[in-house]
Amino acid sequence: MDRQLTSGSFPYSPGFHPYQRLFTESLEGVGLNVVRIPPKKWRPLQSATSIDCDVLHLDWPHDWYEGRNTFTRFLKRMMYQDGSRKLKNSTAVWTLHNLHAHDSSVNA
Repeated sequence: MDRQLTSGSFPYSPGFHPYQRLFTESLEGVGLNVVRIPPKKWRPLQSATSIDCDVLHLDWPHDWYEGRNTFTRFLKRMMYQDGSRKLKNSTAVWTLHNLHAHDSSVNA
């Protein structure tokens, strides 16, 4: 009997980002089981890596290390660095589908 592969989709917020819904539905269409992992403000990567899945799909990680001021940037980057260590024990896929965040002040 073949075991069905499971992919975690993080952060999953399809109302905000239609790409995630379309990508997730495509994965399910080819037979993968997808666990939709909602966004987390604090310790996001630690939360995502605690989910039991074969592959972890990461989308738009800039929110995990950028902040509105020096303190929140520092705090988020510390959490991101700690969470990144946990990714070493996971199979992760990070999709890049834009050069810059949609609300970025960077001009394309």
